[in-house]
Amino acid sequence: MHTPDESLAVTLATFLFLVRRAGLTLHDPAVEAACAAFDAGGAPVETLGSALVRAVTVRLSGVRVEDVVAALAALLGNDHVFTDLGEAPDRDARIAAIRRTHFGNPLPWLAVIIDRQPDGEVGRHWVLVEAFDDAARVMDPNPWDEKDENRSLPIGDFMVQWELAGCRSVRVA
Repeated sequence: MHTPDESLAVTLATFLFLVRRAGLTLHDPAVEAACAAFDAGGAPVETLGSALVRAVTVRLSGVRVEDVVAALAALLGNDHVFTDLGEAPDRDARIAAIRRTHFGNPLPWLAVIIDRQPDGEVGRHWVLVEAFDDAARVMDPNPWDEKDENRSLPIGDFMVQWELAGCRSVRVA
């Protein structure tokens, strides 16, 4: 299925690649094969990345958090998918929850933030949060292309963008 947010499929493919490398099992043969192809090599990384994005796109029914959670639950199992990082009652508690999670689980997490889109419009955008210490480091959603899209945002700026989007997130453990 084609998703209206092409960047979500790329971001999710990168996330799943990292999750698999961390040892979680993928329950979809096509996504697993696309990830395993990186280990086998023999093709340009751009080609391998495109194949993984195509396999992930089939699992996505839309761009809402519920759609991403459903896709991840199907790929990893319900017991590995969590949406709790934004549930704390205030900003300080949310920051503490994020830092506790990163301390115990070094995997990136997915967040929806309000951000400027490539077309110049402002709207919701999925990002991979790689680190959350003195800054929120948002990783390149597509490490297989030539474009470096890593960003570092002050914690306060990130929190405003995330809170404006409703503190929606997905993490795995």
